[in-house]
Amino acid sequence: MVLHRLCRELLNEKDSQCKEKLSFHQVLLEQKDAQCKESHSITKQLLEEKEVMCTQSRDLSQRLLEDQGHHLEEVRLSTRDCLRNDRDLYLKDWQNAMEQQQQLMSMIAVVAGVLVFALVALVFYSFNTQGKEKRQLNLQYERAIQEKTDRIVQLEKLREEQSKSDSLEGSAALPVTQLPQPQMQFPQPQMPPFVFTLPSSPMPTMALTTPMKVG
Repeated sequence: MVLHRLCRELLNEKDSQCKEKLSFHQVLLEQKDAQCKESHSITKQLLEEKEVMCTQSRDLSQRLLEDQGHHLEEVRLSTRDCLRNDRDLYLKDWQNAMEQQQQLMSMIAVVAGVLVFALVALVFYSFNTQGKEKRQLNLQYERAIQEKTDRIVQLEKLREEQSKSDSLEGSAALPVTQLPQPQMQFPQPQMPPFVFTLPSSPMPTMALTTPMKVG
């Protein structure tokens, strides 16, 4: 009986201890459950906030990509316009340069034509001037010959008059053969050398430098 009572007391004590442990573990489990629920709610809230942040970040990235795409499109259009303007300016400058070159070539051709015409006219004028000078020299030579002929005729007349006066006076006149015979010396025609130069004056002038020997 005593053993039975002791066993019962031990069982009661053991039961009370088990109940205390059970209540303690139950309290711990409730606390743990509360902590888990709180942690779950916090985690769920964090996940929701993270999802919202991810959504906002995705929207922001999409907007940035769209803005960047618009900016790149604007840059492409502006670059195309700039290249087109540069090409138009280059073509316009090239056309202006070609027109100026054509005008310059036309002016050079006109100036060359004028110079050639002036050169031909100068050559013709030089030949014409030389012909006139040659005719003038021939006229001067003919005039000089005529003067010498007239002088010879005068000398002949003087000699005849002298011989007549000597014969009339009876003086010893010199024979006709001893009278000084006039010598005719004609200058040799010399053509001036033709020197072609471009004078500063409008028309070239050539002076007659050949001396005339008369008498």
